[in-house]
Amino acid sequence: MKSGAAVAHNNLGLALTSKGELAEAADSFREALRIQPDFAEAHVNLAVALEYLERSAEALKHVETALLIRPTFAVAHLNRAINWPTTGDSRWGSAGRAV
Repeated sequence: MKSGAAVAHNNLGLALTSKGELAEAADSFREALRIQPDFAEAHVNLAVALEYLERSAEALKHVETALLIRPTFAVAHLNRAINWPTTGDSRWGSAGRAV
């Protein structure tokens, strides 16, 4: 069950992301995760903000954390497939760039 405060911070982060206020959005997602560390959606949302801020390696860590929490989380799998090539990790090879 998600904490109301964590959901509120996640929603604020989404609103800030849509306005292009990415650093502030990242702070909101981090606060959501401080309140509820197992909030997979907030991990992915933070990853998106970090990717826009050109912090791909950190973004990928949050995507992987989301997948540890929810292994079947399709949005996290898609995000990982998109971000992995930007980190220089060769495990995906050309398959990771096909997305």
